[in-house]
Amino acid sequence: MTVVLGGARSGKSRYAQSLCGDRPAVYLATATLDIDPEMQQRIDRHRRSRPCGWTTIEEGLDVPSAVRRAEPSAAPVVVDCVSIWVANLLWTLRDERPADQEEAVLRAADSLSAAAQVRDFQALADGYVLP
Repeated sequence: MTVVLGGARSGKSRYAQSLCGDRPAVYLATATLDIDPEMQQRIDRHRRSRPCGWTTIEEGLDVPSAVRRAEPSAAPVVVDCVSIWVANLLWTLRDERPADQEEAVLRAADSLSAAAQVRDFQALADGYVLP
């Protein structure tokens, strides 16, 4: 597993894309469109920057299932971005106790790790390159 870390708008997505080389890949977008105009501009910029041969999956919550069903199974998967995914999860859990929120997020992270390990590819995330 490779982790690509950096500040907001520091080039993590661009770098993760470069790790895929010329291979077709799957781009798993976790940002939702109903947030605010600035986020919509970021989403639009990311859409334009993806290579045309890539498949896009938009999934803001059930990222582990999206990783499992991403095809082809040998293609790298760029998960962009894990921090937005966790924020989405926390938003859905906002009425829960903090301990329950933490447990749910940790379970989701374990599920993502397990989903990546079952597949024979690398999943790149804002994040992570999951084997």
